[in-house]
Amino acid sequence: MADDYTMIPEREFLQVKKEVEQIKKDPLAAYSEKDEIIKAMQDLTKTLSSLNTIFEKAADELKLEERSTETIGKKLDPLFEKLDLLIDQNKKIAKGLVAVADMLESKGNRDSDESSPLLNEVSQTQLPPNPQMSQQYMSPPQMPLTGRSFPSTPPPAPKRIFNF
Repeated sequence: MADDYTMIPEREFLQVKKEVEQIKKDPLAAYSEKDEIIKAMQDLTKTLSSLNTIFEKAADELKLEERSTETIGKKLDPLFEKLDLLIDQNKKIAKGLVAVADMLESKGNRDSDESSPLLNEVSQTQLPPNPQMSQQYMSPPQMPLTGRSFPSTPPPAPKRIFNF
């Protein structure tokens, strides 16, 4: 197979050689739309270049976003730990309140014949007839501002209803 070749006349060989040289010098010379092809290739090069720039910017922004997310997460971790601690403390307080209420209820059942002095006092207290005065008595006391404010948290939902 290495010796497979065909004999062609020298004139045809020189003509093919000349055409190859022309193609090497100007590859698009044989095409009538040569200018259009060159312009399309230039436009394609610009488009690919701008697309590459867009991808580079997007990658940079993703890196910055990832860093900021990590930074925010690190700053919020202590806050989450404090919130967990507060939740645990609130659970303990709620359990304690329920235990105290149970103790009062069981004491109330034993002393059902005798009324509590506090209960008697409350039942004997009469509200003022003036609605404005009743609002005055019902409004919470005004606390002086000390410059520090504490977030108000709602009390835990009652687990039992007590009849006093």
